[in-house]
Amino acid sequence: RGWDAASPELFHHKPGDLHTGLCSVGAPSYLCGSPVTTDCSCCKCDLYGLPDWNTDLQEVQDVHYRHVEELYDMGVTMLRIDAALYEDVGQASRTLNRFPWDYVYMEW
Repeated sequence: RGWDAASPELFHHKPGDLHTGLCSVGAPSYLCGSPVTTDCSCCKCDLYGLPDWNTDLQEVQDVHYRHVEELYDMGVTMLRIDAALYEDVGQASRTLNRFPWDYVYMEW
């Protein structure tokens, strides 16, 4: 399974409702209830209404790994991760650190 086979159960959602996210992040505050921006309280929220992958699921981790592996195999040596503030650092590093990148920029 790849990106094109993603289905609602692979994203964060309210219990019993596969089509409603847990919370949302966007203008004007870019916060999701917590005034702290480094506690990952927004990590499971939809950013600008885009569904948020449930990276706690092994299937999602496998999809992300295959995508990053494909980028590396085609010769990509540098990455920019946008909205990294809304990603769990541990989960992101477990995927990214499997490859010897020349440079990874995480835009906060």
